[in-house]
Amino acid sequence: MNHFAALSFLLLSSVSSFQAATVTEAPPPAAARFLELFDRLRSAQQKSVELGRHHLLTFLFSENDVNEYLRYALKATPRPGLDSLTVKISGNDSIATLAKVDFDAVERWSHCRRSSRSKNRGQGEAWL
Repeated sequence: MNHFAALSFLLLSSVSSFQAATVTEAPPPAAARFLELFDRLRSAQQKSVELGRHHLLTFLFSENDVNEYLRYALKATPRPGLDSLTVKISGNDSIATLAKVDFDAVERWSHCRRSSRSKNRGQGEAWL
């Protein structure tokens, strides 16, 4: 059940971030199912506010589905410095995310100064 909670948090936190796609081709099948889920989540939230009761939504995505959606989402709405994002779901109720990051691009985008002690420079990978 922890898979569900963690994945739900990941998906729900990205709903508003990935609403508008800037790519012209149709999303791959898994990405289209995620986009449909986001519409269903928004609709359920609106109905719960209007009717004062919660609606249960169920969904099931494989690790490959999640990764296909993440590839599509980064292509549709690029994030400065984030080259790729891959999710690994383990059998022991854990989810890990491998992020390939260009820290210099993140710094340029964020317009903030890093501490001179920061070791995050150039490109790197991080398991989260």
